[in-house]
Amino acid sequence: MDAPTPGTVIAERYRLTRPLGAGSSAVVWEAQDSSLDRLVAVKLLHGGAAAHPAGREQLRREALALARLSHPRVTTVFDYIEWQDGDGDFQPVLVTELLAGLNLEDRLEQGPLLENDARLACAQLASALEAVHQVGIIHRDLKPGNVMLMSDGVKLLDFGIAQASSDTDARTGLVIGTPSCMAPEQLTGRGALPASDVYALGCILYWSITGRAPFEGETVDDVVKGHLHRLPPPLPTAGLPPQIAGIYRQCLAKDPMERPAAATVAAVLELRGAPAEIPGAVRPTANRTMVMQPYDASPPSSLAAQQQPAYMGPRVPQQSVPDDDDGGSYPAQPTFPGPPPPRRYNWIWMLLGALVIAFIAAATTALFMKGSQAEKQTKSAPPPGITAKTTPSGSATAPSGSATSSSGSPTPSTPSSSGPASTASPTADPNANPLAYLEGIRSQIDGFIAQGATVMDPNAGRDLQNSLTDLESSVQKAQQHGMKGGYLRDVQDKTDQLGSQVNDDQGQGLVNDTTASALSGELQNFSDALSNGGGDNGNN
Repeated sequence: MDAPTPGTVIAERYRLTRPLGAGSSAVVWEAQDSSLDRLVAVKLLHGGAAAHPAGREQLRREALALARLSHPRVTTVFDYIEWQDGDGDFQPVLVTELLAGLNLEDRLEQGPLLENDARLACAQLASALEAVHQVGIIHRDLKPGNVMLMSDGVKLLDFGIAQASSDTDARTGLVIGTPSCMAPEQLTGRGALPASDVYALGCILYWSITGRAPFEGETVDDVVKGHLHRLPPPLPTAGLPPQIAGIYRQCLAKDPMERPAAATVAAVLELRGAPAEIPGAVRPTANRTMVMQPYDASPPSSLAAQQQPAYMGPRVPQQSVPDDDDGGSYPAQPTFPGPPPPRRYNWIWMLLGALVIAFIAAATTALFMKGSQAEKQTKSAPPPGITAKTTPSGSATAPSGSATSSSGSPTPSTPSSSGPASTASPTADPNANPLAYLEGIRSQIDGFIAQGATVMDPNAGRDLQNSLTDLESSVQKAQQHGMKGGYLRDVQDKTDQLGSQVNDDQGQGLVNDTTASALSGELQNFSDALSNGGGDNGNN
């Protein structure tokens, strides 16, 4: 069979104009549809694939898969024909809409996307996957190279190795897909599931934000070992709400049963920001679609003691959107460790910080005690500290006469109150009463705000208190569920986020070094308590 050339007319309708791209088995042409006077994309097999029945069947399956879908984020199929060329050979031809844009893999060669753009693109991909899974199809080869960035969003491409969710590729004894984005169950030959596409989506989310695949290596084996045995690298959290990092970790769970459905991922990835702008290499082998022998899921001896093993359970049916016990927008998070906690400070700096804080507190107290106490006394008491009485539910209550907001939260004191807000370290046991411990940190922040912008910028302090309120809410919810599982994981995530916020404020000069050191130390103590015992499992 002679290769088609520009000007070739297929089925007396599609005139080929120029090639758009080629893969190992097919080439895509731009063509003019004479019947409807429009430009289309025509996919033709070439080389051995055109002569091999399996290659022709693969293109036919792609046409059938696309024909079952009708979604703005999935390529639209226009036609599928069996064309008889001049030599009398039959060639399958797939005709789809012509997309004007840039391949995501090409775009990422130039660097990562902005956080909002990456979030938007992956939210649209999740929506496409939701539609794909609803009609019983598994893509099996989701990767940046199969995503097109366009002026109005993204399009999911290339269903060449897609299969019905009722099929199995485990029986062939071969692994088909792109190693950089393949789930552990695919790599070990147990077959693909809808959850396998969700795993690949998590890889694309990390790739889009960082500019690199989550697991890299010099060889395909190095990449596969990462997927099977290593924890996913933490997603940079700057500029991202905490639920994005949480859903990313869920997507990359080794166990497919712990991954959320595509519909859940689409709900969590908020559609904010504009689509990525369209601007225009030899790529690692692991980034290409491959047919491989299945890998052994057993970790090497050097990794077995320190890395998480791959999931070894049986095949599972197609998953549905999990029920969220607390009515939230996404399910409980996996229980494997998340990103590292905020950086620890050297104990010498902690000691010096404590001495400086004590000196500042003493000097501030002396200033407030000068003059007439009657003129400086107000009806407001300092915010409740760690020594306040606690209720049976575990939350600290203000001393008699202390000011609270209408919601019950303590109202920060000002320098005109009866005394300066306390900056003393919390004295409550974070294991026995985590809420009371957090109230002590809140009181510390009040005290730092009262000392002026050289110690803590007031707006930064209010932001920290808002984050602290969110953390306290998560603690209360976790206590209701025994401080276990995804609820405990959520508390740990928010603690890490708050620590990162303190570090960011310090870097911007909004919080001085001594104050940041003190707060980071308290948050580290709280995080350690969660890791060691998960807090008190009751509500006391």
